[in-house]
Amino acid sequence: MKKFLFIFLSVFMLFFLFSCSSQPVVKTTQSTLPETSEKIYFTVSFIVTVPQNTDYVYIMGDFNNWNPGDEEYRLKKIDSVTYSITLSQEKGKTINFKFSKGTLFSVETDSNFYEINPRTFRFDYNNDEARFEVENWLDNK
Repeated sequence: MKKFLFIFLSVFMLFFLFSCSSQPVVKTTQSTLPETSEKIYFTVSFIVTVPQNTDYVYIMGDFNNWNPGDEEYRLKKIDSVTYSITLSQEKGKTINFKFSKGTLFSVETDSNFYEINPRTFRFDYNNDEARFEVENWLDNK
């Protein structure tokens, strides 16, 4: 009887070990690298040609709550009719904007002095250059 019990337990143990070893081993590993949510920013130079006798030019838009005289967005004078500013936005971001002379009563217009719709620009290329022309100012009527 002892011999039968020993054989039975041995066969049972072999069967049990065999069945466990035939199961595939699945390892789950967690990445030790932190997820990066770092944003990429592109820089673009906005260059605008304006009518003669323009003293100051500002850019206003959805990036500064449409503030027409925001000193942070005052363009630098290049020559008597050309101004520039360099803006940085997240890659792929589209902005809406207009040029002004510092007030809501001196925004850019078309050649017939009609106020124009906001311009749009998408930041698709780094170190890009965008050129614009202001035909008239609202306060030049």
